[in-house]
Amino acid sequence: MPESGKVSLCGRIFWRALVSGLENLAVIPAFLMLQLPKRNKPSYGKRRCELLGRGSFIPAEEKTVWIHTVSVGETLGAASFIKLLAARCPDLHIVVTTTTTTGAAAAAKSFKGIAEHRFAPLDAGFAVESFIRRVHPSALLIMETELWPTVLASAKRHGIPAIVINARLSERSRGRFTRFRGAFDTLIAPNITLMAAQTEDDESRLRSLGIQNTCVTGSIKYDITPDKELAAKGLEVRKAAGGRPIITAASTHGDESLMVLRAFHEIKKKVPDALLILVPRHPEEFEKAYGESVSEGFRTKRRSADTMPSPDTEVFIGDSMGEMTVWFAASRAAFMAGSLIPVGGHNPLEPAVLGVPVITGPNYFNFDDIFRRLFDAGGAFAVADVNELAVKAAELLGNPELASDAGRKAEETASKGTGACRRTLEAVLRACPGLAD
Repeated sequence: MPESGKVSLCGRIFWRALVSGLENLAVIPAFLMLQLPKRNKPSYGKRRCELLGRGSFIPAEEKTVWIHTVSVGETLGAASFIKLLAARCPDLHIVVTTTTTTGAAAAAKSFKGIAEHRFAPLDAGFAVESFIRRVHPSALLIMETELWPTVLASAKRHGIPAIVINARLSERSRGRFTRFRGAFDTLIAPNITLMAAQTEDDESRLRSLGIQNTCVTGSIKYDITPDKELAAKGLEVRKAAGGRPIITAASTHGDESLMVLRAFHEIKKKVPDALLILVPRHPEEFEKAYGESVSEGFRTKRRSADTMPSPDTEVFIGDSMGEMTVWFAASRAAFMAGSLIPVGGHNPLEPAVLGVPVITGPNYFNFDDIFRRLFDAGGAFAVADVNELAVKAAELLGNPELASDAGRKAEETASKGTGACRRTLEAVLRACPGLAD
């Protein structure tokens, strides 16, 4: 396997031509597919042309930074960093891009008065160039691992530093990149100015792929600050439900909703008054989850009916956007989904900062370091399958003292990881000192 920077000239030409050709062929089908209506999901509407790099012009003399956050999870995870950046550099014009419309809704809510939102251009030369001509970014900050070759190549060509913040790379993902090492060496590694990794293990894996400029700043997701108003609504949910023990199953994917519902049958055998708040990850799965709950025989209500759970509700479908803090704050325990199937799990710090103990399935590789810290402290628990999920959930729901102790440990662990936003900002300003001028 060639070392980074040692790919032959023919190899570089091959990979650039292949990727450019594929992207140009795919851009129109991708653009059209994104316009297809999706149930419970906002449309791109009149802003669809932003996907092709269109949009208003920002004066070239106005110092602008482009921050790409992909979707809801990354957008909310970057919120504390973006607010810190805005406070440190008040004259900086911040443009946050997302790929999804749900991410756009999260950005509009989180960054009102702080940053402008646009949809990210599709990764084709004409779209990216059009975006850059309109925005004139002084720097590009990419959240986590959203590495698009044309975006990176265009940034390099225009002299725009490209910095990946909160970078993470699982061993599984490293293996995938290794299989296409020639493409990575040609299209990705040379065009990245800095990767600010979450952990030393992430940094080691990144460096093994030829990324030379790296540093470790920690996970900015530790710097989550819960919305006090939303947390207070959690108490209202608990009161409306009759003060019963609640477990939230957060961000279920596909068949996971049904798996959790079937586990809930077993939970109720031990904790008959338990309430399940079920929140699918994708809005298009809301209706399916509601139908499955009804089919399983549970007395079911849904948030979209502008309602709260009542004392006789067994399952409550959280089919709304931006209220996950409400559901966690109402809960005695939380199950982070995407982990009974090999999705990689979701951020356990969201419930942990609220003092809620966390359960995960075996597939939590996207948040391995965070989970391991929580496991060691006794604030989180891993289960192998649906049967173990039912046992652990019933144990926590049926024992408020045990749940409270585990929740306290989760909250303490979450608080120890703070400071990553400050370290990340310092790394960004060292790489791009002009942003603070």
